Amino acid sequence: MKRLSLLLLVMLAACGKDAGQTYQGYVEGEWLHLSSPQGGYLETLNVARGDHPAKGSQAFALSGDQRAAQNAALEAQLRAAEATLKFATAQLKRQEELARENFASASRTEELLSTKAQAAAQVRVLREQLTNKTVQIPAQGEVTEIYYRPGEWVPPGQPVLSLLPDDKRRVRFFVPESIVATLHAGQVVEAGCDGCAAPVAATIDFIAAQAEYTPPVIYSRGSREKLVFRVEAIPSPQDAARLRPGLPVEVVVK
Repeated sequence: MKRLSLLLLVMLAACGKDAGQTYQGYVEGEWLHLSSPQGGYLETLNVARGDHPAKGSQAFALSGDQRAAQNAALEAQLRAAEATLKFATAQLKRQEELARENFASASRTEELLSTKAQAAAQVRVLREQLTNKTVQIPAQGEVTEIYYRPGEWVPPGQPVLSLLPDDKRRVRFFVPESIVATLHAGQVVEAGCDGCAAPVAATIDFIAAQAEYTPPVIYSRGSREKLVFRVEAIPSPQDAARLRPGLPVEVVVK
């Protein structure tokens, strides 16, 4: 009987060790808000709330008449930016020639380099705005909210819809200071939830450098036990869509 009891204790201890330690957490989402750099009337809306559109598919488009008028203004801005870039490039070339002969100051050269970089950046932005006739879905995910409907006026830069990419769902949980030193980036944990058929594997990619809760300055052993550190993990792509933002989870660290 004693041998049987000892064997049961050993088996229970082994099971507890394999099960790992469990910590409370929740699912966090990182949304993308899709907008257009140009304003106009919303002409077409190709998605609805709850849809899972494919990457690269068209999300929405603004009115062609409004876009044509704005494109004309953008083209004028682009011509002015290209002229500025050309002039800055010529000035910088002349300045570099003078610098080789020790007839130019370093501050003037730096000023021209900055002017050229700003002009080049403006040219890139304007060219991108002119080529973007419609807004496309940047990543596979779920449309969670629609802010405008066809026929409504959309101001420049105002989001038309929000998208939660599948790879932007994260598991966030909290561990005590006694365990944080044993965790590392790349470590795999398991997240379980009510109604989940099976745990979801996730990989740790962030460990907070500071505690979320700070007790009094003089730390006793009891106060140190109140320190918790935030840890975040990325779920596997095939399981990420099962996790809803705000869902409570229990994370097992083995």
